[in-house]
Amino acid sequence: MLAAVAAVAAMLAVRRMAPPGGLYGGARGIGVYSAIQGALGILIAFVIFLAFQSYLGARSAAQDEATAVLQLFRTAELFPRPYGAQEEQHLVCYARAVAGPEWRAMKKERGSPLVDAAVARTEATFAAAERSGRLSGPAASTWLSNADERAQGRQRRLAEATPFVPPLLWVMLIGGAVVVFSFLLGFADRSERALGQALIAAAPAVILASGLVLIYFFDHPYEGFSGSIQPVAMERALDRMIAIQHATGVPPAPCPAA
Repeated sequence: MLAAVAAVAAMLAVRRMAPPGGLYGGARGIGVYSAIQGALGILIAFVIFLAFQSYLGARSAAQDEATAVLQLFRTAELFPRPYGAQEEQHLVCYARAVAGPEWRAMKKERGSPLVDAAVARTEATFAAAERSGRLSGPAASTWLSNADERAQGRQRRLAEATPFVPPLLWVMLIGGAVVVFSFLLGFADRSERALGQALIAAAPAVILASGLVLIYFFDHPYEGFSGSIQPVAMERALDRMIAIQHATGVPPAPCPAA
C-alpha cells in the first residue's frame, strides 16, 4: 500500500512538469521498459523460489527435530533406573529451551546455551547408563540413531535462521526496482488523465514491492510475522512427553534455572 501511494504521488508530481506525450514521446520507450521490467521480474521470481525452498527446509527441520526428541523420550523408557527418568526430564527441558529461549534467539541468528546445556546433560546421562552395564544394546543403538536425527534437525533449523539472500543480492533487487520505477516516471504525460497515470505507476510498484516483501518473509522464517514458523511441533512433542510422565506417575521435575 505504501509503495502504491508513493508511486502515485511521484507520478502525479512528475506529470505536472512532463511534456505532452511524455519524456519518450509516445511508445518509443515501451520496449526498453518492458525488457528492464521483465529481467527484474525473472530475477525476483527466481529468488522467491529459492527463498521459499529455504522456508520449507526450516519447517521440515523443526518438525524432524521435534519427532526425534519424542522418539528419544520413548527410547528413554527402556533405560534402567534411574537413568531413564533422568533422560526423560532432560528431554523435557530440552524441548522447553527450544520452544522458548532458542526460538527467540533465532530472530538474532543465534542459538541458546540452555539447549546446549540440555544436550550435554542427556549425553552425560547416556554415558553413565552405558558404564553401568545395564543398558541393552538395541536401546543404546536406537538412542544414538535418534540423537543423531535430533542433532541434524537442530543444525538445519539453526542454519535456516541465517538469511539466505546475501546483502549484495538485496542491493541488486532494490536497485533494480528503483531503476524500473525511475524509468516508469518517464511515461508521465500531462495530456493524459490523472487516473490513468496513477494506475500506470501503482500497478508495477505494488507488484515489485510485493515480490521484495515476499522474499524478505521467506528469508526470515523465524521473525515472528503472521505465517512465520513457530515452535508448534516442539510444543506438541513437549505436551506429549508431559502427558506420558503424568500417565506413568512420574511427576515432572523443574528444569535447571537459566
